[in-house]
Amino acid sequence: MYFRAVFHCVKSFMSSPHRSTSWFSLLLESFFVVLGVVLALGANEWREARSREAHADQALASIQEELQTNRRAIADALDYHLYLADTLNVLARYNAVERANRAPVYPRASVFNRGYIHPTTLLYTAWETAKATNAVETIDFGLLLSISRMYENQQRYGDQGQMAGAQIYQALFTKGHQGILQNYENHLSIIASFWYRECALLYDYDAMLEQLGASVRDASPIPALCTRSRARSRR
Repeated sequence: MYFRAVFHCVKSFMSSPHRSTSWFSLLLESFFVVLGVVLALGANEWREARSREAHADQALASIQEELQTNRRAIADALDYHLYLADTLNVLARYNAVERANRAPVYPRASVFNRGYIHPTTLLYTAWETAKATNAVETIDFGLLLSISRMYENQQRYGDQGQMAGAQIYQALFTKGHQGILQNYENHLSIIASFWYRECALLYDYDAMLEQLGASVRDASPIPALCTRSRARSRR
């Protein structure tokens, strides 16, 4: 019954004298419907693209701020390690000169007022959040690669701090504070490994921040010892 009614409607429409006009109207109406759908989809895609770009820009701004904070923390740790290295080197030179005349002089525990080493804790929050929320998807690949390498360098510094801390803890357990103080010349090599890596990180931060479009003119200057060490390593 239903199919018969549909058949009669179609037959009546096809035999109508206004059939051509009706077909044109139908096609025109269909065209505008399709055009509306396409425009709506395009507008929605444009809004999503703008939203992704805004999300990526916000993520980059947060990463930039985080790296600036980490740079300040590394500069502070470097100052302390350079202070220790300078103090212990002076003592080592004094003992070398006076070796024949008197017993060696060892550093006091008060010299290490912030610990035998003082690697800083670096932040990863902005970077991890950017990855977790897919904000990295619209970031330029070259820039993304540089950021990833920067955080990998940070991670190596953190790993170095954990290993050195474990070694010092073991030495404290077996030899005590006095044993570390009397072995200060060997301890100098541990301190040197930290200030050397911290120097490298400062150069990495400055290069990364410049790539992000941040000004590094207000940042604390890189110590001259870092510059000399970097020059020697490039020879």
